[in-house]
Order: sequence, then C-alpha cells, then structure tokens
Amino acid sequence: MKRYSSLEYALFLIKNRAQTRKQIEEKLTRKKYEPDDIAKTILQLEKANLINDETFAQNYVRDKISIYRRGRWRIVQELRQKGVVKELIDKAIEDISEDDELEAARSLIKGRERQWADLEPQKKYLRSVGLLSRRGFSGKIIKQILSEKD
Repeated sequence: MKRYSSLEYALFLIKNRAQTRKQIEEKLTRKKYEPDDIAKTILQLEKANLINDETFAQNYVRDKISIYRRGRWRIVQELRQKGVVKELIDKAIEDISEDDELEAARSLIKGRERQWADLEPQKKYLRSVGLLSRRGFSGKIIKQILSEKD
C-alpha cells in the first residue's frame, strides 16, 4: 500500500473542510510523519494560504452564530479546542454584536416552540435556560430572551 507524503495527506484533509494549523499538525503526528516533514508541510500550506487560522476563525464565528445558533462563549471554547490563538479568537468574535446573539437565541427558542407546546410554563422556562446555556449564550442574553417570552 502506498504511503502518501505529509503534504499529500494534508491536502487531502483540507480538501473538504478547513482546518487550523494545530489540527493539521495533530493529524500528521498521529499518522507518524516525521516532525521535520510536518513543519515543512505546515509552512508550505501557510505560504499557499491553504491554512490560515485568522480566516478560519472569522468563517467559523460567522457560521456558528448564524447557522448553528451558538453563543459567544461556546464559539470561543470551540476555537480554543481547535488550537486558534487567543488574539485571533478575540479579533474574530469582536464582529459578533449583541443583536446577532439575540437573534440566534430567539431563533433557537422559536424552533422549539412547537415541540414544547404542551409543557407547563415552568418546564418550558427551565428547558429554555438549559438549551441556551448549553449553546453558550451569556446570562444577560438568556435573561433578555426569556423576559420577552413573558
């Protein structure tokens, strides 16, 4: 069986999904490529702008707030896990306005209204708090969304 070069394998990884520098390094290390090969591959990919943690973070933030309806806190945690440095995370999340978060939280709760229609008000309230907090919304956002429901 043919063994691909570290560059070929890295290109395979980023073909369908954007990856951070750390993710590529970890996956190449797991495949037991030599550290020198990994470093050269990462450098080549960065020079070709095929991996760019800043762009990755900006796109990730935009998608997670608008499509996946996540709050600022959870997005920050996920980016940290993916190996994005704090400065790039801070820069990417400064584009999230409070209105963006409120809209995402409203949309999330609205999507559950039919599912929770038969529940008593207290149970709806508790489920709403749980859902919004698991999705990473701040207490301030949660409080505002739930006060709109009253």
